[in-house]
Amino acid sequence: MRYDMGDPIHTAPALAIYGKNSDGTMNMATFVPTNDGYLHAVDANTGVELWTFIPQEMFPHLVDLYNDAATTTKHYGIDGAITVLSYDINGDGTIDPVAGDRVILFFGTGRNADTSTYYAMDVTNKSTPVLLWSINGNQLPGVGQTWSQPQITRVNISGATQNTQKLVLVIGGGYDPSEDGYTYVPSDVVGNHVFIVDALYGTLLWDAGNAASYNFNNARMDHAIPAGVAVVDLDGDGYADRMYVGDMAGQLWRFDITNGQPASSLVTGAVIASLGTKEDATHVAARTRRFYNMPDVATVNQPGVTGYLNIAIGSGYRGHPLDQSADDRFYSVRDINTPFGTLTQAQFTALPLIRDAEITSTASLVDVTTSVMPTIPPGSYGWQLDMNLYGLSANGGWDGEKVLSSSTTFNNSVIFTTYTPSAAVVTDPCAGVGAGTNRVYQVSVFNASPTQPPNSGVPVTTADRAKDLAQSGIAPQVTMLFLPDSSVPSNSNKSDIVLMSGAEKVGVLTINSRLKTYWRDGSAN
Repeated sequence: MRYDMGDPIHTAPALAIYGKNSDGTMNMATFVPTNDGYLHAVDANTGVELWTFIPQEMFPHLVDLYNDAATTTKHYGIDGAITVLSYDINGDGTIDPVAGDRVILFFGTGRNADTSTYYAMDVTNKSTPVLLWSINGNQLPGVGQTWSQPQITRVNISGATQNTQKLVLVIGGGYDPSEDGYTYVPSDVVGNHVFIVDALYGTLLWDAGNAASYNFNNARMDHAIPAGVAVVDLDGDGYADRMYVGDMAGQLWRFDITNGQPASSLVTGAVIASLGTKEDATHVAARTRRFYNMPDVATVNQPGVTGYLNIAIGSGYRGHPLDQSADDRFYSVRDINTPFGTLTQAQFTALPLIRDAEITSTASLVDVTTSVMPTIPPGSYGWQLDMNLYGLSANGGWDGEKVLSSSTTFNNSVIFTTYTPSAAVVTDPCAGVGAGTNRVYQVSVFNASPTQPPNSGVPVTTADRAKDLAQSGIAPQVTMLFLPDSSVPSNSNKSDIVLMSGAEKVGVLTINSRLKTYWRDGSAN
C-alpha cells in the first residue's frame, strides 16, 4: 500500500470549525485537494485522515499514477480552490445538524485538462461526506478550465427555482489554454463568461457571454475570466448588488444586480476600464496584461473627496510566472460613477472607458511610480504603479515583476505581494520559480505613498513601498491575524494585526479603534 499524497499546486487547504470538543479544543477538519485526484479530509487536531473522495472523472488517470507511467506533461487532478459554506443558524458557534446547520464545500478541477467540473459536498458531519452535485460544460455552456473560486452570496431571481435562502455561487467562466501561448489572444473560445449557480441544487440560474443566447450579453466579453468574481452587498440587506471581475485582456468589468428581477433583466453592466493592449490597432507585447486575481473592492471615505468604491488589482502572467515580456502594473481604479447605486444599461454604455496612464485621455489613471507622495486630483479615476521600481536600470526597471495574487485593503492601506523571476536563464521552470524574488507592498489607498515608512528622521523614498520576503516559490496573498496587544489593558480597543504571507510574518499593523459588532440574520430559519 502506498501512503504518498499528491501535490496541491494551485490550491490550498480549507478549514471548517464545528464547535468545541469536550476537552475545550476546537472541533475542526481540514480539507485538502490534490493533483492525484483526491480530496482529503483530515482531523485538524490529531492529523488523522477521516476520509478521501475521488470524483469519477479522476478514475482514468489513477492507473497511470499507480503504474508510475512516464509523461512529459504535468497532470492536474483536483486543482481548484475550496470555498466553505458554514451555515450556523443561531450563531452559537456549533454546527448542529438537528437544528438545520450545514457545512458545504465547493471546489473545482482547476487546470485539469480532461474535465472542467465544479463539485458541492455536504460535510455537515465531518466523518460522513455526501456529494450534493457536480456541474460541468454540459450545464455551463462555454466554461473553461475551472480556475475561478466560487463566491457565496444571495441573489433573488424572479421565476427561478432556488433554495429557500437564495444562496448562490458566482463563478468566472474559467481559463482558456490558448492563453498559454505567450501572445495576446484576440478572442478566447471558452471561459469568456460569468455564471450564477444555485448553491444547493447546482442548477444554472444566470449567465453572461457575448451572444444573444446568454441572459446578459456584451460584445466585449471575448476574453477568458479565470479570476474569482468580487461580490458586494452595498445596502447590507444580505443580497448581492454589485460584481467586479477582470479578464485576460486586462479589462475590468462592473455588473449591477437588481434583485427580484427575472434572469433576463437581473444584471446590467459593462467594461469600465481597459488597461491592456485590447484597444491597440497593433497589439503590443509590453501591454499584454492579464488579470488572474479577484479584484480587491473597498469603500473609501477620503477627506475632501466624495466617497467611492476602490477596485485594486494587479496584472501578471500567472500561466507563465517566468515571463518577462509584459510591463505589469498595480492599479487602484476608483468607481466614481454612481458607485452606490444602480446604472441602467444605457448609462453603462455612456460611461467613459478608463485607460492606462500611458494613454492620454480624460479618463486616464495617474502614474504614481516615481513620486513618493503623489497628488491625485479630486474626481480622478485612480492611480497606477509600475512594477519596475526594483528592476534592472539597463531595462528601464522592467524585469518581469508581476502580481500573482489578490491584494488586501485595510485601514486605508493596500497590501499585496509580487513575484520577480530570476535573471538567470533556466531550463527547469520549477527550479526557475524557486530562484525568484518575492516582495510585499504596503501603500496608501489614496495615493500609493508608503504606509510603513522607515524610522523617524530618515527620508521616505519610493523604495519604502515594498520589502523583499525570505520565502522562495511564489508568495501567496497577505492574510491577517488579529491579536490583542499584550502591552495594554485587556479591556482596551487597541490591537495588533499580524500580516502573514503563507508561514512568513511580513508586518504588523496597530489599530486603536477595534470594536465588537454583533448581528443576527432574522431570515435564517
